[in-house]
Amino acid sequence: MVKLIYTTKKQGFNYSTIVDDVSDDFEGVPYFGKRLKNENHTEYLISSIPILFPGLLAGITIGIVF
Repeated sequence: MVKLIYTTKKQGFNYSTIVDDVSDDFEGVPYFGKRLKNENHTEYLISSIPILFPGLLAGITIGIVF
């Protein structure tokens, strides 16, 4: 999951005022636009997007060949 945290040093900033702007910025991106989730807090705003990364599996095999 990728998380973007929006903060400011301005006292009393209302982060709910920028939720729509953040959503509009990601709306045109096919995968991200539909999966973006915003969490509004009093001191910051978190936008998160779930992303699946392919993994790499490695191992050692020991056997006998007939």
